[in-house]
Amino acid sequence: MLTVFFFLIGAALGSFSLVLAWRTHSGEDWVRGRSRCEHCHKTLEALDMVPVFSWLLLGGRCRYCKKKLPVQLLLAELGLGLAAAGSYALWPHLVTGAVSWAHFGLWLVILALLSALFWFDLRWFQLPTSFMNWLIGLGALEAFLELLVKDKLTFE
Repeated sequence: MLTVFFFLIGAALGSFSLVLAWRTHSGEDWVRGRSRCEHCHKTLEALDMVPVFSWLLLGGRCRYCKKKLPVQLLLAELGLGLAAAGSYALWPHLVTGAVSWAHFGLWLVILALLSALFWFDLRWFQLPTSFMNWLIGLGALEAFLELLVKDKLTFE
């Protein structure tokens, strides 16, 4: 059951990674503002943004203008959903406590940033410095958490 939960979390992060890439490129604030169709600019409703399912139910088209949605929307959601579910299924020491759960959560954030970096590079052939800086910082934090988890497991 938790594997399905983490698939859904990963799919939502996949959707977010595309928003992050698009809004970073356009200079928009990625925290505030509502998602909208890139063709008709209609603000999307909650039912239009359910990861994977909305794309499939709408046949890969905007509910308002009926223009085709990029398949990368579906691929980003499926890809990160599978990565998150697979990470949960294979994550070592996940049940050992709060530090392990924090480590896993950080890993999911890193996956989302890597996904945003991938989609940004695929579309515009650039690697934003802001993404790289965040990844360096989060990577250092991840390494620290890894040491805490290994140290705890070694000395119990």
